[in-house]
Amino acid sequence: MVVVDMDLTTGVQINFIRLKGNGVLASWDATDPSNPGGSAWLIDLRINGTTIFPAGAANQINIADGATAEQSGFRFATANLPYLDGDILTMNIINAAPLSPRRMLLLHLNLKPTLAAGE
Repeated sequence: MVVVDMDLTTGVQINFIRLKGNGVLASWDATDPSNPGGSAWLIDLRINGTTIFPAGAANQINIADGATAEQSGFRFATANLPYLDGDILTMNIINAAPLSPRRMLLLHLNLKPTLAAGE
């Protein structure tokens, strides 16, 4: 699943994704290809309002000030963190660099679906 969003502000974003099927979260990667600098990003992802990451800001998505290189991780609140059909994924931006209309975030969440018997 890939999310590209622009004109972001701090707080829970109005856009959300309704997950289809069942499975587990495998990994994530994120980048700000337009990062002009000014402040770092700190982003929390939530399923049904609950963070998917272990406690502490160091475990959330951190994109350093001015960084354009992709950041990635696979550590979640629990190993093989499950998602269910209909779960709602939201993004909470805790800290963001000064934003402009050209500012964007590219986020990829790797989902591993649970296959039905025989698939």
